[in-house]
Amino acid sequence: MARRWPADRPLRVLEVGAGTGGLTGALLPVLPADRTTYLYTDVSAYFLPRAQQRFARYDFVRYRTFDLDVDPVEQGLAEGGFDLVVAANSLHTGKDLTATLERIAALLAPGGRLLSIEHHHPEALIPWFGFLDSLLHHHTDHELRPGAILLPREEWPPLLERCGFTDLVQTGDDRASDLTSASVMLATAPRKPREPPPEPPVGPRGAAFVLVTEEPAEESLADSVAELLTADGRHAVRRVRADEDVREWRQEIGEPAEDLHLVLVLADRAPSGVAGLTEHTARRATLLRGLAQAREGRLPQGRTSNCGW
Repeated sequence: MARRWPADRPLRVLEVGAGTGGLTGALLPVLPADRTTYLYTDVSAYFLPRAQQRFARYDFVRYRTFDLDVDPVEQGLAEGGFDLVVAANSLHTGKDLTATLERIAALLAPGGRLLSIEHHHPEALIPWFGFLDSLLHHHTDHELRPGAILLPREEWPPLLERCGFTDLVQTGDDRASDLTSASVMLATAPRKPREPPPEPPVGPRGAAFVLVTEEPAEESLADSVAELLTADGRHAVRRVRADEDVREWRQEIGEPAEDLHLVLVLADRAPSGVAGLTEHTARRATLLRGLAQAREGRLPQGRTSNCGW
């Protein structure tokens, strides 16, 4: 994956449950240092200072705490923010394994990869963790894991599929006698479909819009607005010029619709000088009065209207 990664894209890696950094030490030397960001995390801050010293020569590594049982967004991690999540004997530490995998899937970009190492028999971890109660009774998903927190080898593939992962590859020890003791698993995150862009805002069904332009320079903007409003065929649009007689405005409005919207498109300029500004203001006041007259003279009882400019 590292060799084939595009040269113009950063490879964003998250390690969960990194602990003492055993897996980290194997991965960092093979990652492209010039285009990799690596986030080293553990539920406890205890391991972080020593890891910072150990991997100090890798300046693309950052360090922080991360709890698999808490929403990643609440911990400051963005959905879809990673291309690869790696975990060595840490996924099973989640209290609810299904929820843990769903959180991991949400952190991965569409088509991102999960690389995980998991033991399947509690006896394999006793030399490191002894008979800690957390090894046997930490979890809450007792239907999935009725005994200890380690999941049998054959139950991982269907669980990953239920959580949306695909293209699962699962390997184990080369020796047949140890094949079921541990697994290395590679799975692909769901390829989430892109959400369509939001529909442009439109008025209620059966509305009529009258677009009034102040000057010819605003015609192109009014054309675009009219095209947007009539795109779905639900609304009627009339175009009038501000210098036309109010009676002509009323004729342009046409038959009463459920709602009438009068939209005035004003020119984006103002004259300089007191005299010019006074004349400009008076002309606009007359224009607004004419707009109000057109509205008042054309609305039947019970009909609504909105004006905008």
